[in-house]
Amino acid sequence: MKPSSIIFLIVSVAVIVAGLVLCTAGINMAREQDIALFETDVIVEDGDVVRTEVFDTEITKVKMNLTDVSVTVKPSKTGETYLELRNFRLGTFDASVQNKILIIDNSTSLFSLMHIAEGSFNFRGLRHYLTDKTSTNTEKSVCLYLAPETELKSLDITASSGYMNIEGFTTNTDYNVSVVNGSVRLADLQTRSNTSISTDNGYVVYNSVRSNKVNVVIGNGGFDGYFIMVPSESNITVQNGDIYCAFKQKSLYGIQLNLDASGSIYHAGEEKENIRPMVLQEGPGTPQNLKAEFGDIYTNLEVTDITHIFDDQLEIIPGREEQENGKKK
Repeated sequence: MKPSSIIFLIVSVAVIVAGLVLCTAGINMAREQDIALFETDVIVEDGDVVRTEVFDTEITKVKMNLTDVSVTVKPSKTGETYLELRNFRLGTFDASVQNKILIIDNSTSLFSLMHIAEGSFNFRGLRHYLTDKTSTNTEKSVCLYLAPETELKSLDITASSGYMNIEGFTTNTDYNVSVVNGSVRLADLQTRSNTSISTDNGYVVYNSVRSNKVNVVIGNGGFDGYFIMVPSESNITVQNGDIYCAFKQKSLYGIQLNLDASGSIYHAGEEKENIRPMVLQEGPGTPQNLKAEFGDIYTNLEVTDITHIFDDQLEIIPGREEQENGKKK
């Protein structure tokens, strides 16, 4: 054997021995510090790869910036705040808490994953990527479950497409949701703050909602609303579609319905003469401004439940032909 070969053999053995020593030391350190060498919070459920992240720090705001992702936000039943990410591959999302703000983003890059922009370096390690599980399903979703003691000041969601569902909260939170192609549902929600919803193509449902001020803008789709208390002010505009708006009770200060529709206007099941804009007023009133540029408006007072529901349409984006032509009367 040539002397050079012997030297390379000795070096190879030394490298192998050093690697074994380092691996053993790493395993022992991980065991002592209770650190998982590989992802243990990943399960496969009906073809979906589900990753779970638990947050034990205080959260006062949530900001989501998402692409082609459906979102659900609900109170936690386990008593802790946690996030379920379905069908996301590692390296395609970021979920982190910065200054009590939970930021969820799936338009991430290598630099954002390492948090270099925030002045820190937090790379999870290649061990996760080497064992990354793949999904047979392609539909992505984010499910955020908030602990009961969470006093959320604001929830902001911006998405290119997807179905947004928020329900079951009584905290005084500002809810701001903007989606290009997709529907939004708020249910069993009570806040003394404001709600602001917009979608270019989709439906918006408020089911059993109390909100101080309501601002809704819809391009193509429709609005269904059932308010358990009359908002201090509502501004709801649908370009191509109908508006259904019902109130559990009248405001102590009365209610003023300012209705502007290209089609028909119905109140308490009775068609009204369409004088644009039409004002239906009982008492001095809190203004509820409803405008259907190409559609009908249906309103009702003192009802016990939502009078109409778009539930079967929520995950259907209005067709292109309807988007282009509208529902012109």
